[in-house]
Amino acid sequence: MNNIRSIDLDNPLLYILTMIITWIVVAGVFETVFADGNWTNAISQGIVGGLVFGVAMYYLIQYTGN
Repeated sequence: MNNIRSIDLDNPLLYILTMIITWIVVAGVFETVFADGNWTNAISQGIVGGLVFGVAMYYLIQYTGN
């Protein structure tokens, strides 16, 4: 009954794509609520932030053993 969904770390492209999409959504909400609502800015920030965060976290998870 308590199935926990996890991100498959065996496929790094899927993991990084998931991070990019998450960051785009978060940046979009932030831009809409707190800033001027510029979606181009939100999408570019989401792509860059998600890519950097996804690559860094994938590297840390794979090579630190946690």
